[in-house]
Amino acid sequence: AKAYRQKLLAQESSSVAQRKGVADHHDSPGYGKELEVDKAQKHAKQNQKSVDGKATFSQSLFNMCNILMGVGLLGMPKVFSCAGWYGGFIVLFLFSLITWWTSILIGRELNGDPRPSSFFDDSPYKSPLQPGSTAGARMLRPISSFPDIARSSFGGFGAIILSSVLYFELFSCLAIFFVSLGDHMHVLVPRLSTVQHQIIMAFVLIIPTAFLRTPKLLSYLSMVGTFATISVVSAVFLAYLVVGDISNEAALRKFGKEEPPYRKEWDASGLPLALGLMAYTFSGHAIVPSIYSSMSKPQEFERMITCTF
Repeated sequence: AKAYRQKLLAQESSSVAQRKGVADHHDSPGYGKELEVDKAQKHAKQNQKSVDGKATFSQSLFNMCNILMGVGLLGMPKVFSCAGWYGGFIVLFLFSLITWWTSILIGRELNGDPRPSSFFDDSPYKSPLQPGSTAGARMLRPISSFPDIARSSFGGFGAIILSSVLYFELFSCLAIFFVSLGDHMHVLVPRLSTVQHQIIMAFVLIIPTAFLRTPKLLSYLSMVGTFATISVVSAVFLAYLVVGDISNEAALRKFGKEEPPYRKEWDASGLPLALGLMAYTFSGHAIVPSIYSSMSKPQEFERMITCTF
């Protein structure tokens, strides 16, 4: 259109110059249409840059990684200590497979369609198609929380039961984190009691939640937590490379004597404890609906979950 307009202007430049003294490009064909298209493109780019505080793919990835790579990950050595190398890897692979697939199923339930989320090109919350209207539309209306899933499956009573269990789980995890923080801080700063450390940490941790009120902003804290966990694991690995195997020294400090073997291949008696510890490590399903609904492109949810695991 621009090239066509310039061609017409070049042809009529002499006559227009005689009449007006200067070529007026506003009189050319298609100029108004070009203005409308440019305005629509600018508006679409602005909406794409800020989608109501929605999180991008990488931000959602950090949020999900922070859930999986939390305090529970530091208990994995105990899992292998209880069940042995073979038992530990079996439990780890089993829970990884179960939680990965159930996370995808939760995402499809939230999407309102059993087909993969990548099948759709638009967000389920902003789709112009009515559910079930065409083959390309979603079968059901999208939902955004576990209580909504329970309500659509079991009615209002089921939603109340599931909400009670879900919120009790979240409260219990929070209590465990505060107890762990208090114990560790008391070891670092013994002048203060464990309870005092818990109160201080609770006050300090409340401050970010007052300012970082969206998952997009919380993803920056998740990034810090993810790198912190990676740093802890890396420190243990580097200590092994620098210092070497300290199994004998650790056994002497803990038990007062050496108790070989330190690394078992299989121990069926330790499987129940290993299963419980591993279940706590992968207990992040309560946050999956929040991460899904906070994504700017929920159709990328399954790819994000696969990259996380």
